Amino acid sequence: MKKLIALTLALLLAVLLLPTAALAEENNVAKIGDTKYASLKDALGDANDGDTITLLKDCELSNGYDSIRVLKSITLDLNGCTMTLKSLISVQNYATFTIQNGETTGGIKVGYKNVFEGLNGTTVKLIGVKITEADTTEKGRLFNATSGSNFIVENCDITWSGICWLNGDSATIEKTRMELTGSNDAFIMDSSSSRLEIINSTIIGKGAKLYITPDTNKQVDRPSVSIANVKPQSGIIEYSYYYEFNNGKFILPGVSDASAKLKAMLADSFRSATLLVPSPDGLYLSSSALDYLGDAKSGETYTIEQAGTPEQMAELAKVGAVRANGCTIVNGTTDTITVNEVVIQPGKSHTFTEKGPELDPELDPPSTIVIIRPAEEKAAQPNPATGAPQVIAVAAAASAIAAVLAAVLLLRRKRKEE
Repeated sequence: MKKLIALTLALLLAVLLLPTAALAEENNVAKIGDTKYASLKDALGDANDGDTITLLKDCELSNGYDSIRVLKSITLDLNGCTMTLKSLISVQNYATFTIQNGETTGGIKVGYKNVFEGLNGTTVKLIGVKITEADTTEKGRLFNATSGSNFIVENCDITWSGICWLNGDSATIEKTRMELTGSNDAFIMDSSSSRLEIINSTIIGKGAKLYITPDTNKQVDRPSVSIANVKPQSGIIEYSYYYEFNNGKFILPGVSDASAKLKAMLADSFRSATLLVPSPDGLYLSSSALDYLGDAKSGETYTIEQAGTPEQMAELAKVGAVRANGCTIVNGTTDTITVNEVVIQPGKSHTFTEKGPELDPELDPPSTIVIIRPAEEKAAQPNPATGAPQVIAVAAAASAIAAVLAAVLLLRRKRKEE
């Protein structure tokens, strides 16, 4: 009887514990391998380099006003779930943090002012992620890329009312749709070493414009922007508007009349001091244009459609600014320009070869060359002091005559005395 009672109590206890175990299983929101976690924050804290955290259900990630620090190179697989983010994610310690698999269903809902921060030497990757705002509170920086960091955004759908601060080494936006609805500038880049590449993406900014400007009106060289879209943007791109330090490479590969389409999109940013050189599939601005001309190919023709700043034109005027390899430079401006110390008039062209600059007949008419032959020198006169034979003979004859005269005079004196 005692054994029966004990067995009954054990079974009853097991039955009572089943809901607790099921509840614990139900409360797990993430896993690393076979290890499950009740909070995503705990999973992030336990993850090691190379680990993948997989979401099991919709969850919230928050650390109050403190940031969530990612110190290891890990991957967060949203697994079609939704993560509501209420703290800044700060990637540090040279780590690479990847978030993926949240484009079709799930994604990230942002309920905090700032979202992703990449410190020096880190990489933040968003692969197939939909990002929306969880509330209407004022939003700040979607991306806060500091010097030395890299951001990669691929196959994403992003709606954001704040800004994207891209001062890292590089940022790539590929096959992505971004709608930037805020009243501030969409992209801020105030580091000349920063690089932004937009590939096959649609970016819609404030008033259908994308602003890429320096922050706080700093007078710095522009970062480089490369746009390589198979088809033109649906909206207008305005690149740089405050100071005339425009710089960048804009490419539409495979698009007919790419330079004209890009000029239409970028028209507002072409100021009087923006060096502008079109290419077969795009445009080059300012220092990027100088680099483009510096790598001119033999037999190719390059047109300068707009002159740059005095400093840029001074660089272009130096010998070696353009390779002397048979390339041709066309002056498409309304002013005289100088390239490699060769003056090119408006509407004129010049071909640079290794033989040296060809003269413009209008500016450098042929000169008359006069050859002056030196007058023939007179025959050298013999020098008496040299003892030449002619001199000796003359001297001997003179001595003989003098001797004869002396003898005659002496003879006449004797006769008178007699």
